Amino acid sequence: MVSTDVPGTGGTFAAAIDGPPPSKYEVANGEGRAILHATHLPDHNLTVSNLFPGETVTFPFDELTTSARQSLSRCFNQPHTSALVL
Repeated sequence: MVSTDVPGTGGTFAAAIDGPPPSKYEVANGEGRAILHATHLPDHNLTVSNLFPGETVTFPFDELTTSARQSLSRCFNQPHTSALVL
């Protein structure tokens, strides 16, 4: 059974952390997630474009509470294992 919120074909999306030009990532056919490997928690925002065709979303990390930032920062303490899952 395939969930209706998962695209039926793979593709490419773009992600930018704190504003520099975006990096491109591949999504496998039928995958319900995208994994972004990152070296640090964004200071301001994460913008993702075309994960779904024509859609862009910005996650405002600078609006997180101190407690939430500290909790999420723990995910970035291990080299080569840090990831954001969309």
